[in-house]
Amino acid sequence: MSDSVEAPWKEGVDIDIADMGDADFERRTTTLSLQDTSGDPRAIAEALADEWGVSKNVATDRVVRMYLAHLLDKNNMGHLRGDYDVTTLIPPAGWTEQVEPLDLEYSGNQPTLTTSVPPTVKDMIDDVLESDVDISSPADFLRQAVYWVVDES
Repeated sequence: MSDSVEAPWKEGVDIDIADMGDADFERRTTTLSLQDTSGDPRAIAEALADEWGVSKNVATDRVVRMYLAHLLDKNNMGHLRGDYDVTTLIPPAGWTEQVEPLDLEYSGNQPTLTTSVPPTVKDMIDDVLESDVDISSPADFLRQAVYWVVDES
């Protein structure tokens, strides 16, 4: 698999670059971090990186974007894709319905996790946090994203 964050939802899709917005080309410059003493978020991120053949930062950013798309679909907030003019920055509507939780082996007591995401992803997360979802902070969003992909709470 490609080391591109967007590879899973871009591979095999014919996308006209003229249809892409500025946000689709942003670099990962905004930091998200969490401290979760009840779990192993960093160990999960490292297991995801191994599973996907990418760096931990790419794996974590990918999970954040996938979870963001999942929440937009689940909470009827798909309009944010248009509001932020994103085509490939996050998965398209309905894409995460095909995502199956991964059965990963991971271990360790690594309660701290830090990653970086594009500024527009962080802005979209902030919009989700202002809605009725049960997520209290960007750190809580990151925690839920990491545990969502392995189907743990």
